[in-house]
Amino acid sequence: MLNKAMLIGRIGKKEMKTMKNGGHMTVVSLATNKKFIDSKGIQQENTIWHWVNFYEKLAEIVNQHAHVGQLVYIEGEIYNKRIEKDGKTTTAFHSIQGEKIQFLPSPKREDSPPKHDDIPYDDSIPY
Repeated sequence: MLNKAMLIGRIGKKEMKTMKNGGHMTVVSLATNKKFIDSKGIQQENTIWHWVNFYEKLAEIVNQHAHVGQLVYIEGEIYNKRIEKDGKTTTAFHSIQGEKIQFLPSPKREDSPPKHDDIPYDDSIPY
């Protein structure tokens, strides 16, 4: 069986954390988008945000070299979690465990990368 994600997108937020075992993890949000023509003939764009976790040496490399808006290629495995809050609410959450990152050349863009400020970031979600 195969569990592999391959994404090309732009870096959003980035945060390096120290895990309980003392190791390092860098979490980045990655925006991918798709342009399409809707049923009325109007061009639309859909942006999807992905959470990608990098560990140890790769976490340090990503933390040092990745920056907001940078175009990257990422490979990794998809992980799903269910998180229970207050014993009542269960939230399904997915993330990618990054195994490879390639920094891609970014052509000058007139339009800015999608805004990330309107995407909720929940620090209580364990990684």
